[in-house]
Amino acid sequence: MITIEVSEAFFPEKKYILDIIFNEFLSLKYRILISSTDDYKITLDNGKQLVIRDHFFSEFDCYNSYLNMNKFPEQVTFMSNEFITQSDIPIIFGNMQFEIMEEKIVCGVDFFASCFFMLTRLEERINNFRDETNRFPHTASLAYKNNFLNRPVVNEYVEMLWQMLCYQGIKQERKPSQFEVTFTHDIDFLFLWNDLPSLLRKVCGDVVNRKQYNRLWERISNFYMVSRGMIRDPYDTFDWLMDISESVNAKSHFYFMSKGLNYSIECRKTCEVIKRIKRRGHILGFHAGYDTFNSPDAWLEEKKMVDRAIGYESQEGRQHYLRFEAPITWQIWNKAGMKFDSTCGYEEVGYRCGTGNEYSVYDLQHRRKMDLKEKPLILMDVHATIDRDPYSEFEYNRYLAIVNAAKKNNYPITVLFHNSTFESNPRFIKFYLELIECVA
Repeated sequence: MITIEVSEAFFPEKKYILDIIFNEFLSLKYRILISSTDDYKITLDNGKQLVIRDHFFSEFDCYNSYLNMNKFPEQVTFMSNEFITQSDIPIIFGNMQFEIMEEKIVCGVDFFASCFFMLTRLEERINNFRDETNRFPHTASLAYKNNFLNRPVVNEYVEMLWQMLCYQGIKQERKPSQFEVTFTHDIDFLFLWNDLPSLLRKVCGDVVNRKQYNRLWERISNFYMVSRGMIRDPYDTFDWLMDISESVNAKSHFYFMSKGLNYSIECRKTCEVIKRIKRRGHILGFHAGYDTFNSPDAWLEEKKMVDRAIGYESQEGRQHYLRFEAPITWQIWNKAGMKFDSTCGYEEVGYRCGTGNEYSVYDLQHRRKMDLKEKPLILMDVHATIDRDPYSEFEYNRYLAIVNAAKKNNYPITVLFHNSTFESNPRFIKFYLELIECVA
């Protein structure tokens, strides 16, 4: 068994991150002892040691002090060593110290604090900058500013630790890392041609805004045929999505709102779609409304409506518009007994939490690990910036690069494709099918 010695200061935080890395990521047997050491002293059964310097918690004298930091990392350095799987690794907290001795390795990279910083979203608790929708934007993140947003740095730290343990002669077997794609679908719009007003809005957009006069007759014709049941609504892609998931022995996860942008969870059309999904054995979940991310009462009221409609208590889902506040949003989900949240992705493709692995979240306010697990969102169909066409060939290749890198390194990812995305952005039909080929 591995023995890990730490000081008593900030023990709940240290215990949490050690459990995430040694238990949830690696599934190793270990024990924690409180000692006078200022660092993380890891001893194997053969007596050999790893010493990981504490360059974060040792800087503070009491709880709340690190939550009220008036200074947080702006720039990181990168180092290379023989134990990393990439060409270099970022040092969020720590320094370049790295000593390999006969019985001991001393490492100045404080990857325990670095993982804590990423996984708990401490960064967002410290940095109060928010965009116009009250979200923490990717451009404010340390990962974006230092060009490692597209890297699962938590996984890279874990691999570095494992390689050092192997060098020191660990006899335990680790839990293998495995590539897996979780397919999720937020149901914002149920149908394109829901009613006559929806037709008028589309027609006005074509004629007034886009000057696409040739689409006028096409719109009217499609609306007529859908309303008569002659053709399927373009947003009704549910069976197609389930077919694709089933082709690779996967399940699609459909997250419904209580009051969608053009549907109600209790209307006949919604109930019919829900029945189709249940009949085929796919997953139904909760897509919490725009204003619920920090409002427990509103969140719970909406969830009850969704649960009544689907016929059981939903166990997973995502906040609408990815609105999130750590740890408040997680507290709401945890108190309701939810198993998974998948809100933690940016409006940009990348690793907001530094990993695509599911992991138990931490309550920074009450200093405890929650039962709730986060399943970070890595890639979705509407990633865009103001100055970039999200559906260009460049973006398409960039998305595929994220998926291929995850497959190459055996990291799991969660993706989001709205049921409504394929009608207006046919490029994503091609991308989605290529994504499936990666999984197959």
